Amino acid sequence: MAGRRHLTFAWVLAGAGLVYVVYQIKTGNYRQVLFTLRDMAGVWSMVRHYLLLGPEPFQRGTYNSLQKLAYTVVIGLLVALVVTGAALHKPVQLSWLATLLGGFRLARVWHFAAMCALLAFIPVHVLMVALHGWRNFASMWIGIRADPLTHSHRSY
Repeated sequence: MAGRRHLTFAWVLAGAGLVYVVYQIKTGNYRQVLFTLRDMAGVWSMVRHYLLLGPEPFQRGTYNSLQKLAYTVVIGLLVALVVTGAALHKPVQLSWLATLLGGFRLARVWHFAAMCALLAFIPVHVLMVALHGWRNFASMWIGIRADPLTHSHRSY
């Protein structure tokens, strides 16, 4: 029973990830979400700011460099979960994939580590959204943020 639940939620996660990727590509939003080499310089200044050791750096787009890095890492973790999960679910049919991952046992380690990292991201993400204000927190749930200066709404 637990195995079936695991597989069910794996398909839900993979499906949601696929919908997310298609949406990002179709809307072009991936340009503002994915971390690039240009964003590298802004990461440490944002870390210092979040640790209350420096001022908030200038932000060019919707997401700062640290947010872009976090979102890009999460996308990588989701890909790792799907790939390692496939190798674990079909070890005979996908033995080449398990071998590529260092063997069945190491594939299990990679799968578990990726899931732990993804689970660690969630409370940190919710905390950071909440620290940036209630409007930001509410927008995460409803997908629309009211701009306090113009009272207009923007859909994500």
